[in-house]
Amino acid sequence: MAAFKIFFLKLAGFLFLSQIVTMKLKIKSVLNLLLIFSFLVHLNSCIVAYRRYPDVSKRVGMDSKLKGPLLYDITGTTSLNGNEAIRNVFRNNPIFRTVERVDSMPGEGLFVKVRIETVSVSMSSVAGGFISYLTLTLVPCWSTRDGANIFYEVYLDGKRLKTFEYEFRRFIMIWIVNLPLIWVNLFTPSEYGAVEATAKKFFEEADTLLRNPNARAPLAD
Repeated sequence: MAAFKIFFLKLAGFLFLSQIVTMKLKIKSVLNLLLIFSFLVHLNSCIVAYRRYPDVSKRVGMDSKLKGPLLYDITGTTSLNGNEAIRNVFRNNPIFRTVERVDSMPGEGLFVKVRIETVSVSMSSVAGGFISYLTLTLVPCWSTRDGANIFYEVYLDGKRLKTFEYEFRRFIMIWIVNLPLIWVNLFTPSEYGAVEATAKKFFEEADTLLRNPNARAPLAD
């Protein structure tokens, strides 16, 4: 009889633990579904636009291309695919036939150092985003200041000739009201396009300098 009671108690305990484990798994599954749902809501209620990047209107490269090579390097990175945009513009630039990316500044020749400094979102925007996330974007949040400053520094024989500075800023708004307007993102500029514009503007404004670098005295660093 005592053995039967012990067996019954063990069985009851096992069933109780099984119920607890099952309940935990169900709660975990529900939480995972809520997280996925929250992510999808945030993703589809977010409108992004880029601004303050340079306007590229002038056609460059009407003269014959120089043999080169033009050496360059990129330090820093944007949040998405901006570095790829810079590489593509340099590869298809309108001034030099030969372009090479190097790991360090050469002691001789023409060299462009591309330096990217990211600008982070403000703490108030971070706090607003957290609140918006907790309320499934019922409370709106936005950011207008993050982006990057991009510097194109031209060197000749290791001496800096000139620095060309550009920037772009990103506008982000997350709000459940934006759900039916998500298609607007298809027609707003992308980060790739914004960064590409800075690289094209550089070749536009640096055309004379890159073709005749010896005509300009080095800057005092």
